[in-house]
Amino acid sequence: MSKFRLTELLIKSLFTGLRNHLTKNKGTDLYFAFNQQSSLAEMLRLSQEENFDKEVHIIIPTKDKAYLLEKCVKSIIKFSSGWKLRITIVDNGSEEPETFILLSRLKGDFPFIDVMRDGRPFNYSQLNNVAFKKVNAEISIFLNNDVEIFSAGWLEDVTGLLKHELIAVVGQKLIYPDGSIQHFGVKLGQGLVAGHPFQGSSIRNINLSQALEAPIEVSAVTGACLAIKSSIFRTVGGFDENLPVGYNDVDLCMSIRNLGLKIVLAPKIRAIHHESQTRGKIRSFSQIRRAIYDTLYMIYKHGSSLQKDPFIRKC
Repeated sequence: MSKFRLTELLIKSLFTGLRNHLTKNKGTDLYFAFNQQSSLAEMLRLSQEENFDKEVHIIIPTKDKAYLLEKCVKSIIKFSSGWKLRITIVDNGSEEPETFILLSRLKGDFPFIDVMRDGRPFNYSQLNNVAFKKVNAEISIFLNNDVEIFSAGWLEDVTGLLKHELIAVVGQKLIYPDGSIQHFGVKLGQGLVAGHPFQGSSIRNINLSQALEAPIEVSAVTGACLAIKSSIFRTVGGFDENLPVGYNDVDLCMSIRNLGLKIVLAPKIRAIHHESQTRGKIRSFSQIRRAIYDTLYMIYKHGSSLQKDPFIRKC
């Protein structure tokens, strides 16, 4: 066995032992933040005091595909016991009768669910910005209607990280229904702007720091499941509405990092992402033209910052 491999196994064993030990002590949380500029890991111990109320506001844009939305909302409720939830569903021009039946039922059964009707042409940034005006909670979560949560304690993990004064955004590991990775952080410089470096890979291909399920700092995370301090979202002016479809999440994260704050991925949190099942894949000429515009806009706005990712160096 090589010296490097032995060291790797020893580090993994040490961190696993520490985590297991602390887990047995009620009320104790241990998170790891990985310094991607070196091969060493630094431990980040977060305060045990509650700095946030147990309240979050979740915003979900949707259009038809009632079966996806129902899975999404049911998973939130199932895995958010003990939390004060406010869910705003933004209906962007649904037409299918089953969607209206579901929205009416959800609103009737759960007093914490609101439904906003917004039939304007699809603009993800605008839909979320308008819905955000109703937010009073300290933490907001932007969630796609095709994401299904299946992590107990996911909100505890999100808020635990957001307690840290330098952490502004927390993203989650998203997997496809077949178990392969859809999102494990966003890498700048992949393609002309940014991309998902591990997309389609098996969980087993993730390296040591990620295998530990430890929070890692990244340049950006997907808006499909993005938790943020509401005050920071207001400070940066929300999503850039000049980016109605693509890269609005990357742009948001880059604007936040320009403030000296951190974007963190929490691999411990798992969710299934039935990606693009509502809007579909890019096929039409107008969609292609839109994607080209989004790319050129990002290059114009962020320039050389897009060329090299400071965190994800190898994938």
